Amino acid sequence: MRSLERNRVLVAIVIAASFCAAALADSAVVSTRFFNSVDVAGFSACSWGEGRPAPNHEVEEVLHTQVETSLRAKGYAISTESAECTVTSQAIREGNFPIAMLVIEIHDESTSALAWRGEATGLVNYDTKQLKKKARKVVKEMFMDFPKAR
Repeated sequence: MRSLERNRVLVAIVIAASFCAAALADSAVVSTRFFNSVDVAGFSACSWGEGRPAPNHEVEEVLHTQVETSLRAKGYAISTESAECTVTSQAIREGNFPIAMLVIEIHDESTSALAWRGEATGLVNYDTKQLKKKARKVVKEMFMDFPKAR
């Protein structure tokens, strides 16, 4: 009887661990920060600068689209010509480690000073559909408290 109870406890632990691993794999730690006392809300238009693209082209497109959608929702225009700020993205994943970091930065175009940075770090896999979903989610979270343009 004791071995049956022990097996049930072990099965329960394995199931709980599986749920925890699944929850952890879907989560990311997101943080944002403003720098150099730059009045980000004073910008009206942003353009893309050079960054470090995601290795997966489809994921990089999703990142750019979501950043642009988030900025437009806050009242910023996306420009290919003149803009007060430059947006860059860096997707960092080294080797076969299942951990990656996404960094979105906004620089004041007139001074090149870093004005804002959003970072997301978490577990990732190679499934494109899952990566695209996670990219949308973390970028939305990054821009939740971003100020509206004046």
